[in-house]
Amino acid sequence: MPLFGLPLAHHYLESEPLTLSKIAGVILGVIGVAIVFSGELGTGGPIALWASAGIILAALATAHAGVLIKLSGTHIDPPVMAGVQMLGGCIPLLLAGTALEGNPLGFDWTGLAVSTLIYLTLMGSVVAFLMYYWLIRHTAVSRVLMIPLVTPLVAVLFGIAFGGERIGWHTAVGGTAILVGVALAVLRA
Repeated sequence: MPLFGLPLAHHYLESEPLTLSKIAGVILGVIGVAIVFSGELGTGGPIALWASAGIILAALATAHAGVLIKLSGTHIDPPVMAGVQMLGGCIPLLLAGTALEGNPLGFDWTGLAVSTLIYLTLMGSVVAFLMYYWLIRHTAVSRVLMIPLVTPLVAVLFGIAFGGERIGWHTAVGGTAILVGVALAVLRA
């Protein structure tokens, strides 16, 4: 997202010019994410290429949407924006999920599954998007678009803390690159 968001913000928003430190920070951050997950390369098979293309297109669309919201949508309340987005996404996802996986009412809903779904709904969607739209309204969108660089590092650290995973050199070197890159991009000289 930051790779697409920086030039888009520069193009649409006079208050967000491209700077060498932003460019260097984003590039270093993306390299850091690549290093963190470099051990996973090649494990997805041929379909991974299509999934990767989808992720890149989603990143472009999300970055563009964030910049356009900053340009002309900050008057819309974050709860309204998040609610419309979630309702718009929920319906096709529910239909596709039912078609591909079956009726969700027939699933074996364990306590862990229900609590996980509730947590991801509330924290991963409702709270996260309310904060995201609030941040877009109150700070530079190019800074907000740096969040996805930190998210994979946080996920890996949660895996270490709660899943018994271990820190390897990929995580240490990549995580350092991510943090330094984000600092370069968001901190002013």
